[in-house]
Amino acid sequence: MCDQKKVLEIIENCGTCETKLLEILLEVQNASELNYISADNAETIAKALDIPLSKVYEVISFYSMLSMEPRGKHIIEVCKSSACHVKGSKEVLKMLEEILGVTAWQPTEDNNFFIEEVNCFGACDIAPAIKIGSKVYGNLNKEKLIQIINSYRGV
Repeated sequence: MCDQKKVLEIIENCGTCETKLLEILLEVQNASELNYISADNAETIAKALDIPLSKVYEVISFYSMLSMEPRGKHIIEVCKSSACHVKGSKEVLKMLEEILGVTAWQPTEDNNFFIEEVNCFGACDIAPAIKIGSKVYGNLNKEKLIQIINSYRGV
């Protein structure tokens, strides 16, 4: 969860116009250690922008990149584009689930990782690919995935 002081700072930097709502929500989520927007954060945003709380929830529920549930410190995006699908993205997803001991759309027990399938993020030339934060990894196999995950675990 993002503390209220940080939420108000984000709103001040983005502006208090309702048209800035999506930008504010993304910033608040990114500032949260577990990549989500808490109910308290949503209320603070609604009050600061002087809009109904239902409007904030409407936007959060509309955009799949926003979440009101804790997702995890590191979001692992598995590309499911045609190129990645043909090159084995389903197998990559299964390997990640096995390595991390969770299924997609669930945080790991330690809240360190969260796996989700996403549409193309432009790495077709290195398919199959995943993205963690802003870093893209491609031409994946089980050994590479274990190395990548271990690097985020600090192993």
